[in-house]
Amino acid sequence: MLSAATNQPDYADFSPPYYSASIPFVASSVVLRTLDGVPFIAVYEVNAQVGQPQVLV
Repeated sequence: MLSAATNQPDYADFSPPYYSASIPFVASSVVLRTLDGVPFIAVYEVNAQVGQPQVLV
């Protein structure tokens, strides 16, 4: 199943043409693109925490 969402980060401390932001999220896949198709460079880091599933009755 695929559910699309758009996230617009707050770039309060940065001015064009350099932007930086951290966006925490939970997902099984990520697509990075602009709404108008303008090329850009993205750098990302993945941080995961693996836990044991809980059985709910």
